[in-house]
Amino acid sequence: MRIIFSISILIISAFLLSGNVLAQTVKKAGEVWVSSVNGKNIKEPHYENSSNFSEGLAQSVWQKKWGFIDVSGKFIITPKYEECGPFANGLARVKLNKKWGFIDKKEKIIIGFKFDSASDFSEGLAVIYENGKCSFIDVSGKYFFQGTIEEARNYKYGLAPVKIAGKWGYYDKNGKIAIENKFDYAHPFGFSKGKYASVKFNGKWEYIDQTGAIKKNLSFNEVPPPPPVPNSK
Repeated sequence: MRIIFSISILIISAFLLSGNVLAQTVKKAGEVWVSSVNGKNIKEPHYENSSNFSEGLAQSVWQKKWGFIDVSGKFIITPKYEECGPFANGLARVKLNKKWGFIDKKEKIIIGFKFDSASDFSEGLAVIYENGKCSFIDVSGKYFFQGTIEEARNYKYGLAPVKIAGKWGYYDKNGKIAIENKFDYAHPFGFSKGKYASVKFNGKWEYIDQTGAIKKNLSFNEVPPPPPVPNSK
């Protein structure tokens, strides 16, 4: 068991030394160890759970409440939240009293607790659900697409999957349609450095490029099998 744990630490350290700024959480005998960005392990028995580091902070649980620790293992943001996401674009989504909002690294509330659901920021925008409606917001809380979207996923490589009238398509950051809404489901672009996205079209999984053209005979090295469809909201 000790050998397996040691090998795990060596693998994690290799990722860190290779320039990967995300640190991995590992567990041993009921304790939570956080492998920090400097390659040293943080062991704090009061952590009930912890996550990867993102933008210098990691989500961590103490007494069933979420907060954020720095690379020394110190809580920088008080563990008082019901749930939270990683920092992205300088903000983290946090849940308090069953509503989501966004805070900065000084725990200042930047966007108030009013959302039923919220995604992490990606490329400066986040997906939110409020009073049964879906929209995007920027880091200032400004709304986009308000009142027209049924569902959406995060922007990747300048495009976001958006569901309107029961069908998925892709929209650019100006809110203009880039690929028409005709898919049963659509994942964000990401395969082969953003060249391709997986979509479900007429009941069958396909891959498309950023023009919306279906691409056949792609090698496994270019695109992996389509990921599972996430739960809505």
